[in-house]
Amino acid sequence: MIALLSLFLSVLVAPTLLAAEWPEGYGKARFRMSIQEFEKAYPEARRLTAPPPRKESAEGHDHEGELGLVVYGLEGQSLDELSPCDLQFRFAWNQLYEIDFDCGRDPGILAYLENRFGKIRKRQGMGEYWYGEKTVVSLNPRSYTFAFVDRELGTAVTNQLLAEILQGRAGSPGEKKEPAAP
Repeated sequence: MIALLSLFLSVLVAPTLLAAEWPEGYGKARFRMSIQEFEKAYPEARRLTAPPPRKESAEGHDHEGELGLVVYGLEGQSLDELSPCDLQFRFAWNQLYEIDFDCGRDPGILAYLENRFGKIRKRQGMGEYWYGEKTVVSLNPRSYTFAFVDRELGTAVTNQLLAEILQGRAGSPGEKKEPAAP
């Protein structure tokens, strides 16, 4: 019983204890920064998606929760001892919410992530996950690609995409589809 209670408490407490070591972005890129701030920090980044249609309110925010998904890429980067890495920076609602890393198909990437973030917290479907207070780290164990995700904003993006799929409105990033007829 004590061992079970200890395991339960370690799952609850560990992410908070390690919070200072969890990434809040990559290099000069920080979660929730705007596309404009990112472009200033990384002028060499290539935009990988077409610009989404823009409708802004008087306050300058996107209209009615439209995601406005935008992706930028940077090649030949490094993350600690992992190099070269191709990165994708994903934006929704004009905020950076996810950074994807492709550092080759090296099984040593799992060891790197476990060394940095501890034991895998959750295995689900095609992913393995580590949960920090504000950041989720996900790994695709087949391709050894991984991502740093703003926990709150990443969840909001996923929920919005699921809602759009259920309403029949989801399309490719930057593409606006009209709702399906009832």
